[in-house]
Amino acid sequence: MTDLPPPSDQGWGAPPPGPPPYGQQAWGQQQAWQAHPVQPGPGLVGGQRYSLSSDERTMGMLSHLLGLFSFLGPLVIFLTKGKESSFVRDQAAEALNFQLTLLLAYVVSMFLMLALIGFLLVPAVFIVHIVYGIIATMRANEGIAYRYPICIRLVS
Repeated sequence: MTDLPPPSDQGWGAPPPGPPPYGQQAWGQQQAWQAHPVQPGPGLVGGQRYSLSSDERTMGMLSHLLGLFSFLGPLVIFLTKGKESSFVRDQAAEALNFQLTLLLAYVVSMFLMLALIGFLLVPAVFIVHIVYGIIATMRANEGIAYRYPICIRLVS
């Protein structure tokens, strides 16, 4: 075996001289994983993740997922499983409120088709429906209570 020369400050295998730049780890060190608290924002109630059973997360997720097709899915979950878990009740009520808001938006858009602006509003409402529905489904699956930013809250 041949002896390799020690790494020099100018060579390939040596750390650069001086301390690492601010915010970076030192050469050869690994950063330990740290859990950061969830920052409050749209879709987070107090910035908390709930410690839920998988059944509760699944029902919360299904209430938003079934809402992509009709308001009947969140309504059935609200009436049947809402009594068992406050998280499921909250998320089913939120999904039901959003679906009723969208139903109202679709009806208004249909009437506005007489003025031709409805032909632009229906695709916009559809895109909002799909995007926010998918975001809410993913958040509820993570155990985060989601709040839709555009919603008339009729059911609580």
